[in-house]
Amino acid sequence: MSKPYLTTGRKTTGGVYPRLPIETLQSSQPEQFTLFILAFLAIQNRTDALKKVVDLGSLTPSEATRLAINPGTSRLPNSYLEIAGIHGLPYEEYSGDPASGDEKSSGYSATQKEGSEPAPDRAGGYCNHGVVHFPTWHRLYVLLIEQAIGDAAEVIANALTKGFPNQRETWNKAATELRFPYWDWAAEDVAIQGLPLVLYSEKVSISLPSGIKQAIDNPLAYYPYDGGKVPSGALDEHVVPGATAFFSKWKRSYRHADSSPTPSGDNIERLNRVLRDSARDVRDKVARLFTFDESVDPARGWDEFSNRTAESLKKEEFYNTGSLEGVHETVHLILGGNGHMSDPDYTAFDPIFWFHHSNVDRLFSLWEYCYKDCWMGDGYVRDNQKYPWTQSVGADLKDGWELPNNPLAPFRTREGEYWTSEQTRFLDESAYPKYYTYQEVAGVKIEEDASPEQRVAARAALQRYYGLQPFNTAESLVALAPNLFRTPSAPVPDGQVAIPNYREFVVVAKLPEHAFNGSYSFTLYRKSGETHKDEIIGSVSVFARPDHSACAGCIKRRDAGTIVRGVIPIPRTMVASIVQSRGFQGREVGEDELIEEIRRGLTGVLVDARGSELAKAQNGEWLESLLETRAIPRHIAPQKIVLLSAAVSHPGNQMDGPVSFFDWKHHGDIFSGGWRKCGAPIRRSRGPTAASCLDAVACVIA
Repeated sequence: MSKPYLTTGRKTTGGVYPRLPIETLQSSQPEQFTLFILAFLAIQNRTDALKKVVDLGSLTPSEATRLAINPGTSRLPNSYLEIAGIHGLPYEEYSGDPASGDEKSSGYSATQKEGSEPAPDRAGGYCNHGVVHFPTWHRLYVLLIEQAIGDAAEVIANALTKGFPNQRETWNKAATELRFPYWDWAAEDVAIQGLPLVLYSEKVSISLPSGIKQAIDNPLAYYPYDGGKVPSGALDEHVVPGATAFFSKWKRSYRHADSSPTPSGDNIERLNRVLRDSARDVRDKVARLFTFDESVDPARGWDEFSNRTAESLKKEEFYNTGSLEGVHETVHLILGGNGHMSDPDYTAFDPIFWFHHSNVDRLFSLWEYCYKDCWMGDGYVRDNQKYPWTQSVGADLKDGWELPNNPLAPFRTREGEYWTSEQTRFLDESAYPKYYTYQEVAGVKIEEDASPEQRVAARAALQRYYGLQPFNTAESLVALAPNLFRTPSAPVPDGQVAIPNYREFVVVAKLPEHAFNGSYSFTLYRKSGETHKDEIIGSVSVFARPDHSACAGCIKRRDAGTIVRGVIPIPRTMVASIVQSRGFQGREVGEDELIEEIRRGLTGVLVDARGSELAKAQNGEWLESLLETRAIPRHIAPQKIVLLSAAVSHPGNQMDGPVSFFDWKHHGDIFSGGWRKCGAPIRRSRGPTAASCLDAVACVIA
């Protein structure tokens, strides 16, 4: 048996250095950027591009192995092909985690010794979604590729400076400090700039020790499968009517590709249009992750933050912040379209996956800093009864329980044992070193311990950084101030002061995970009173594998009928516009009247990852219940779409302190008339007797 490839991060560098924004790495760290690009080419085994600047013939066998340059048929554990394959296809044993003689590929065995680690279910995949381990497992996944690229960068730095000894110290230092960069898809400029050019341009300029700048193939734009061979088990995915993802025929990764076995390339224009349209919603979702207050139960807070299923909470117990996994899934579908990022079985083969997940880990790190005591623990308490976490994952676990010391296969520590979630944490005495941090943001340095007061201040700073500033909106609403915006009906939490004349509105969606044989989204629109066009409010996305996938965890969740829960914030400016346009300002307005105006004109669309519409629903009293034959089956329709609102408070002694929500009110179901298939006639109480779904709302295919 070959030895495991231990996941230790940049342990050999002996220091902690920051992961930088990819734009900063390119503009401010030319040596690091050059090494990053060349190392990425190396682990992708793109030797034709690499050998233009690196003398590959002079490398020793050991150096070639560190570059993951494959001399034959061996499966190198630090190669891009092997690392990307951990997330889904080809559903084979990761070469960096070979099974020992007493491990069975079928996973946990009933004859296993008490207290021993269960063997991972290699045939059923390793990935963790919809579980409390989602952030911690993916933290190790990024750590693994950071390690592979860092090792390759050290070899390349030595090779590049052989003829430039006076440059060696500079380049070796750059290799030592190199960490995997991130792209902050929730940054303010995304709504204008869209996707950074460095993540999609065919060529990229690098700086060499000679002082020469050279254009080279950009490994961040796409991944050409090694030898043009697609992963074993790849199948085309088709929606009728709609686009086809030709996964069995595409020889490289794609984003928003045309429905063709041989597309001309990525449709970046379409990707950027979807990205910009969704930027406000994504940004708002991130800000809300930091609105849990100090009284949050540690286990339940972790559950709601970490994953999209939140098994520990009843409907009245949610903070309605949304989850890190939820916004992460929305970004997957935005970037993928008809392409690899939209399908969990193929997603990690697209290089942008790693910049996305480096940012997911960054947000996780910031949240850890703010909520140090929130953690999964060994379960949760409900009605004075202790319950274990029981969400289904890719690897079988003893008794079906999820614990912080469960193994996170296939990642092994420096001692050769599997990592655990407990060991992945920051600022925890039981955690293992990971040798990275993140660039300071909004005054927050995640590697430094902080007082409770500093953590509260950090929550406020991060809320503002991501655009949550209800004071500004409340001031603009003072002159409007309809009745609903006045004194909250529920008591204000201890130590808090309510923001007057203000409420936050959200739509909560509960969607069957495996309704449509793959990834899909519920997108909410509202018809603009000025343009009469549908304005996107936001989305809840379901990042799901097709029914034929070998993913063991997905099979379990499909059998269990897992429901995904997500939150769409209603923009404050949209609520203000409704109040003003309907003449509500300056007079008493009944709650029912205002809520009906907010609900009026809302349209919901279920759309698959490739842009094909699946079903639609429209709010309004004119729409009667659908004919049963024209509606989508109830078991695949959204389980619930509801409108909620909350009052907003801040610490009594801190006008600039973090806000949190209370006095949640349920304003009823939306789209109770049903969801119609595209092309299905509908019945109206007035107006035309029938129309197609395309008559009711514009098509959302990007």
